[in-house]
Amino acid sequence: MLMDDERKVENYLMNIGYHRLSGYIYPFYISPKSDLQLKEGTTFEQVLTLYRFDKKLRILLFKMRLKR
Repeated sequence: MLMDDERKVENYLMNIGYHRLSGYIYPFYISPKSDLQLKEGTTFEQVLTLYRFDKKLRILLFKMRLKR
C-alpha cells in the first residue's frame, strides 16, 4: 500500500484504529481475497476516503432515522 506520509498514517491508525480501518481495505484486494494481495497502486488515502464516506453516510442515515 502506498503512503505519502507515514506519520499521518500512524496518527490515523492510532485515532481510528487498525481494526476499524481494515474493513475498508477489503475492496482493494485482488481476487481471490484469501491471498490478501492489494491491487497495484492502492493508497492509504483511498482507504481513508472510503472510511470517511461511510462515516458521513452512517451519520446522515442516523439523523434521518431520528426525524421519523
